[in-house]
Amino acid sequence: MKHKLLTIFFLICMACAARAAENFSGTYTTSIGEGDVSPDLKDAVGIWEIYLGDQNNFTASKAGEEKVRGSYSIAGDQITFADTEGAMACPKDQATGQYHAALDGDSLTFTKTSDACKPRAIVLTSHSLTRKKTH
Repeated sequence: MKHKLLTIFFLICMACAARAAENFSGTYTTSIGEGDVSPDLKDAVGIWEIYLGDQNNFTASKAGEEKVRGSYSIAGDQITFADTEGAMACPKDQATGQYHAALDGDSLTFTKTSDACKPRAIVLTSHSLTRKKTH
């Protein structure tokens, strides 16, 4: 009986985790203005498009040009990003950043939990991201 309960609990947890990733997947936009950044981070200024794939992959593009590619993982309301490549990918010692994520309709808000990579933190936390409508 104990084994069956553990199995059921495990399956429920797996379903919740899959549903959480599915809820976040999509393409989001945000706009970073000069007032959002310090002078040394002007490269972050612009309109950003963040794609969160349903296979836990992501891309971050600015003005239509892909700047960062990587993976993400979700545990409850925490999302961890790991940059792997791109012109604006965070340095290897800062490649991973963790955020609290809250999805309200089409608005996704990130709050930094731990991330030493300032450009990523600015893009993700300066404003809520808006999910693009699919046709």
